[in-house]
Amino acid sequence: MTYTTTCKDRKVSYQLATYGFTFYANYTIVGLDYDSIQWAGDWNIWVAGGTYTNPSMRIIRAKETDSAKAEARLSATINLSGGNASISRSLSLLVGGNSATDSWNAYY
Repeated sequence: MTYTTTCKDRKVSYQLATYGFTFYANYTIVGLDYDSIQWAGDWNIWVAGGTYTNPSMRIIRAKETDSAKAEARLSATINLSGGNASISRSLSLLVGGNSATDSWNAYY
């Protein structure tokens, strides 16, 4: 049996005490076929006592393949307070295998 589930404006969010990432996405899960992401945007990044640079909201892969899930990713470089350290972080929405999950990543 084939089914289709469409999710609109799903909030994808990850928050720590010092910084957080949020974006919204539209995606479709299709039973017996490849899942896909149609849109990702309306993003926000906040840093307590610091700043962020190089923000990037992009769809890495719009449609699931045999070997990889569809992925939307919000990335930025976090500049922690005092200017002593900067780290790259990203938040991904992964859609595939008839499900959707979030992934917090220690890379851009």
